[in-house]
Amino acid sequence: AVGGPRSGKSTTLCTLVAALALTTTPLESVFYLLDLGGGALSGLAGLPHVAGVGTRAEPDVIRRVAAEVRSVVVHRESNPQDRHAEVFLVVDGWSALRSDFEELEPVVQDVATRGLGFGVHVVAAGSRWSDFRATMRDLFGTRLELRLGDPLESEIDRRLAAAVPPNRPGRGIVAEKL
Repeated sequence: AVGGPRSGKSTTLCTLVAALALTTTPLESVFYLLDLGGGALSGLAGLPHVAGVGTRAEPDVIRRVAAEVRSVVVHRESNPQDRHAEVFLVVDGWSALRSDFEELEPVVQDVATRGLGFGVHVVAAGSRWSDFRATMRDLFGTRLELRLGDPLESEIDRRLAAAVPPNRPGRGIVAEKL
């Protein structure tokens, strides 16, 4: 998800995690959360589906969470039949990942590149599409564009992006121009 300030990015990620936690068991879905935004994801730490949460104030935990998800991909590549739950690495605050943990950006991109075939997914939120390198943007199968700071930054449809109502978090458009 991409959107300007207070457009509902963190709430969108929380809603996605909560919905999957409600409709699947911890044996079916596991979440690793990198909360580099306003702290919304940290509130999900008590869910039995959540295997790890790292915040900006815990750089060592952030690095361990990213390494653990990468190790899941490596393990599943070497043992494809030993696949259990779908694993989701959720990153709230992509620009903070790039600026504060720049060594982790290639790790997360590697997970996104290699992981999908092994049930490992990357879900991320940023302020604008340019926060993500082109190679990373190309890996996103589903895109949600919330109210942008500048509708001209839309990668879906600039005219539709301008029509997304201001001051109504959670409103946006998807690639199908809905």
